[in-house]
Amino acid sequence: MVVSSAPQIRFPDCYGIDMSKMGDFVAFRAMIHLVKEQGKDFMLGEIYEQCRSANDGQENLSRNCTSCLRQKRSPKKIADIVRPEDMKADLQIVFQTIEIYTRLYPCIRATGISPENYPTQGGMKVANQSYLNYMDGKLVRAY
Repeated sequence: MVVSSAPQIRFPDCYGIDMSKMGDFVAFRAMIHLVKEQGKDFMLGEIYEQCRSANDGQENLSRNCTSCLRQKRSPKKIADIVRPEDMKADLQIVFQTIEIYTRLYPCIRATGISPENYPTQGGMKVANQSYLNYMDGKLVRAY
């Protein structure tokens, strides 16, 4: 069992820590796998169009369009992704919840953990662009 004292990081953080590529986050990749397993692939395209529209200035950039991507079962999927093929033992991964983390550390703006916490339009634009880059297969930073 692996226990993390931090929540899952699924979204970019452009406020000091260079974490701008969604494909680098195993928690984000786990969400994508789960969306596909649930037969909701269409959501990925809808989110793509929302991100593109928001970043092109066609709608008010007041939200991170990827924030609807939430999966409760992602710790199990994360374990499936990181588990070595030759590992015989069971692997479980436990993360701190966002609610407890922000209660314990109220002075920390956990933007990459909780996408609604982007305090600026620039942060939301980075999140949206990072998703567009991921979907387009671009391995570049979103800013």
